[in-house]
Amino acid sequence: MSDGKPCPCMQTHVDMMRASVPKNDPLRKIECAACGKTVWVNRETKYCFDCETRMVKDNASADNNDGPP
Repeated sequence: MSDGKPCPCMQTHVDMMRASVPKNDPLRKIECAACGKTVWVNRETKYCFDCETRMVKDNASADNNDGPP
């Protein structure tokens, strides 16, 4: 390749390396469905950590009280 141009296979590789890779942002801003607080989360949820924890505790205590004494 004496004309100064890279071979076609190398140009394809260079073009692929220059292409921008979409970046997935691990954090998302949500508004809690229970209390309305705005928080940043890294997973699919509708609730802030405080409300989610409260719901889990409430469900656990309700499950323990369902049975006969």
